[in-house]
Amino acid sequence: MGETVGGTVEQVRALVGWVGTGRKLTQTGRVTLADARALVEVLDTGDRMDPVIGDRTFKTKSSEELYHLTLLVEWAKAARLLRTAGGRLLCR
Repeated sequence: MGETVGGTVEQVRALVGWVGTGRKLTQTGRVTLADARALVEVLDTGDRMDPVIGDRTFKTKSSEELYHLTLLVEWAKAARLLRTAGGRLLCR
């Protein structure tokens, strides 16, 4: 994950571009797991989907478990670049 401010700004910019005309959210207002899988890769958040520890795989059940992705979404909302309405994530 980009640890510099420039890296984070680029990640937020890419997130806003990805949202485009809007993306569906879960009933709890989170990014869907399918979208989260794509975003972790596209944004290079450093989050791990379905982490493996030893011989066990721990299934990721919610995008809320993906700390860096959740942080980027919340920062974009706090900066008023994104908003939620009608169960969708939208650009402002």
